[in-house]
Amino acid sequence: MAEDHDKEDPNFNPMRLEDFQDLDYCKRKGDESLHDLAHSNFRQQNMAAIRPVPTLCYSVSIFVIIAILCLSFGITTILLSKDIEEVRERYDNMQGNTLTLRVKEKMKGPVHVYYELNNFYQNHRQYAKSISKDQLKDDGLDLSDCKPVRYVGDLDERNRVGITNLGDVAYPCGLIANSHFTDAIQFFSLNGNNIQLYSDVAWSDDDKLYKKTGIQWVDIDDPHFRVWMRIAGLPTFRKHWYIIRPVSYTHLRAHETGRNLVCRLLLEKKKKKKK
Repeated sequence: MAEDHDKEDPNFNPMRLEDFQDLDYCKRKGDESLHDLAHSNFRQQNMAAIRPVPTLCYSVSIFVIIAILCLSFGITTILLSKDIEEVRERYDNMQGNTLTLRVKEKMKGPVHVYYELNNFYQNHRQYAKSISKDQLKDDGLDLSDCKPVRYVGDLDERNRVGITNLGDVAYPCGLIANSHFTDAIQFFSLNGNNIQLYSDVAWSDDDKLYKKTGIQWVDIDDPHFRVWMRIAGLPTFRKHWYIIRPVSYTHLRAHETGRNLVCRLLLEKKKKKKK
């Protein structure tokens, strides 16, 4: 039988399991290691495994620990949210020129000003794709990315005021830039003094996405513009607009003049408690 094995077909593959199950044959061929490999625990899927069987006390302990962690996180979140004072008012449908906001609690600075839009689908596929990131980085331009707002003539009338050559490529182009939020907000003290607003609301990483080469119809270095260009994932969203450094106040009034929303801020000085 050994001679018959030695004279078998030259295409014999010693790695086939059925060809070296005979241990004596493998020893004669010097392929004992192949036999060991074929019958190893790994090849036979017979490796040692840990199969924990949790007891009742063990299972209850795990769930109690998870519950304590979740409860602690929830309580902390609720306590932090209670410290937030929010005043909201819709002004696009108001009648008259004056809007008064009543602040029931004192706000600790800094005060963050946001605007909120409803039913505005920035996540729509055609809208989200209508932007040329290469143009914003001054790294070439593919007009197909800007469809349907490619040229100055495609911009809204409010955006192309003062531009005579409507055939020029819009800078920046695209639907996202063309629809950016333009309401302006100002705050005043009770005596009419202007309160400084800080517009450092853009992310530092945005500097890598923009390289200013001039101003055509909007300044791409404007933090408000950069905030708008970060599209929202839901149809109702808020975007950061201004920051008011630490101020103590109790009332907020707003009135609209022309195209600007002007807010008047009534300040209240903190009275020192008498000992």
